[in-house]
This record gives sequence, C-alpha cells and structure tokens, in this order.
Amino acid sequence: MNELQPERVRDDFAAWLSVVKTYALCEKALARSLAPLHLSVPKNDVLMNIARRPGLTQQQLADRLLVARSNVSMLLRDLERDGLVSRRPCATDGRVKELFLTDEGEALVARSRPLQQAVVSHMLGVCSPAEIQQMSEVMGRVAQSLRELLEDQSAA
Repeated sequence: MNELQPERVRDDFAAWLSVVKTYALCEKALARSLAPLHLSVPKNDVLMNIARRPGLTQQQLADRLLVARSNVSMLLRDLERDGLVSRRPCATDGRVKELFLTDEGEALVARSRPLQQAVVSHMLGVCSPAEIQQMSEVMGRVAQSLRELLEDQSAA
C-alpha cells in the first residue's frame, strides 16, 4: 500500500474541510431563508423531492435523501399532520404507500423553491459556467467513490 505524502494528506484534508464548511454555510443560509415560512431544511428537502417525483414511496424518498427510513418517517408524520403531504395506497401493492403533496404542500413548495434557488444562485454566482461544470463533474466522481466505499463496507 502506498504511503500518502504529508503534503497530499494536508491538501486532501483542506479540500474535505472546504466542502464541509461550504455545506454547513449553505445549510445555514437556506435555513434562514426558509425560516419566514416556518419550514426546516429537512422538511423542505422532503417536500421538494415529492414535488419532483409524486408517488415516491417512503423507502425511495429515504434513498434519495441518503437517510434512514425512520428519519423520513418522523418528517412525513409531521408534514402529514400539517396537511402538506398525503400517503395513498400503491395501485400495484396495497402494502406500500405513495407520497403526494396536498394543495397546501404544493403552495408551500411554490414559495420555498425560489428561496432555495436564490441561495444556490448566490452561492454559485462567484463561479463561471465552466467552473460550475467542472465542480459538478469532480463532485460526481467523489460521490461515486464514496458510494463504492459504502458498498465495500457493507460487504465486509
């Protein structure tokens, strides 16, 4: 196994720390933007995903959000109680419930989507289109590497 040079370890750590800090700052800015709607970032993520893919199951939603199904269950319970999400039996498997936005949920997404887009636009406004493309490609490779690590860890 190759030993990493101290400079490489330092550079790797600095890059990782940059990603972590940027994610934390983005999450904080988004939370502040959504606060007037009384909407948390995790609840907004759930609503946005259901808006993009009506009829998702709870497991599909958890997979998309990269969280445990139990975490999604608690969020869905609250969103359903608030009249923003409904669960309907799947036409092909009655044991499975599909997720849909209610009219109130759609209205809230219509208000939260531009707030989220404003944060993303502000965050990436300092980058050129080429830099955004490059960043997307690099982070795609990084994400794939992490998926492979998780698969290896699951197999072990």
